[in-house]
Amino acid sequence: MSNAYLAVTALTIAANVAIGVADLRRAEFVLHNSARVGVAPSLLPLLAALKIAGAAGLIAGLLGVRPLGAAVATGHSDNGTGTGGQGRRTAGPG
Repeated sequence: MSNAYLAVTALTIAANVAIGVADLRRAEFVLHNSARVGVAPSLLPLLAALKIAGAAGLIAGLLGVRPLGAAVATGHSDNGTGTGGQGRRTAGPG
């Protein structure tokens, strides 16, 4: 792994954790920005959890858990549907 890759990943992890904690603490700037874009304050804990989970996925990727790191980086998850993150399978016509 190159030093640049490690540095960018470490900064991304730190940023995700920092903003996740700010969401959990309902920092004033977070409340202001979310109100400006129409995000309900009740969604902040969920958003914080997603940001912190993203940081955890990046850490897992650095530690060698390649499938998890790739899934986090691309935003894909199978979710048990067998569709590779493409949503639920639906029955065809008929």
